[in-house]
Amino acid sequence: MSETETVREQFIIPETITQKHAQYFYSFFKGRKDVYSKRAGKPNPKTGKTGYYTQCWNYWKPGICPKYEKKKIKCADCPEQHYKELTGKVIMQHLTGAREDCCSTDSGS
Repeated sequence: MSETETVREQFIIPETITQKHAQYFYSFFKGRKDVYSKRAGKPNPKTGKTGYYTQCWNYWKPGICPKYEKKKIKCADCPEQHYKELTGKVIMQHLTGAREDCCSTDSGS
């Protein structure tokens, strides 16, 4: 074991993330609790920026979401919007990396 690894081990304390951690994490943020956004997949190849989209229960649902029908509409202007609430469960999923696809939150919660 190298000296660097030994020093690193002295400072890394394995700890299971609990609801108390989630509450502490959330206490650093101010804003709306009735809605949250999620980072879009890949960065824009031209700008290098990554977009975010609001989490909606109806996102891409056939017969409900206009985006599924390939209509150009902003989610904020959608008559079918039904935003997901930011909950402790969502925060825990984010902190623990609960999804196999490395997405930070579960789309069904």
